Amino acid sequence: MELSDLQNEINKLYDSSYKLTINDYNFLLHNTTKLKEMEATVFIYDHMIINNVKPDSETYNLINRLHSKTIYENNKIYIKKSLKKKIKTSKTYS
Repeated sequence: MELSDLQNEINKLYDSSYKLTINDYNFLLHNTTKLKEMEATVFIYDHMIINNVKPDSETYNLINRLHSKTIYENNKIYIKKSLKKKIKTSKTYS
């Protein structure tokens, strides 16, 4: 998936009516890992938790894979600050 396509998919997450399954989230995480987009990965993971989608072993494997790679200092996918604030103040998955 190209960066612009991934950005378009992530932008859909700003629409609260857009619902994803664990497989959809893992697909997005796979692509953010491939593109070494740490901020987008964190955003997608947080979005998953807020929407009560339980991470599975594939989710954690993808996140661990990203941590093991060299991360770009400046991520290319822009995450809106207003949603970042919402995510930080929301409950966490337990």
